[in-house]
Amino acid sequence: GAGDANEPRNMDPFHALLARITEPFTPSGNPADERFERPAPEEFGDYTTYCGT
Repeated sequence: GAGDANEPRNMDPFHALLARITEPFTPSGNPADERFERPAPEEFGDYTTYCGT
């Protein structure tokens, strides 16, 4: 069934996500990732973490 551990899966989406979060400042060269590589819009403003840093 869908939950069998030995069933082959398409791991490409997972590997793409893993690459983006382990190397967040390295451009991927993939046009689909451009939205993650652009700076936040001006209206986003300054970001303050919960602890105030």
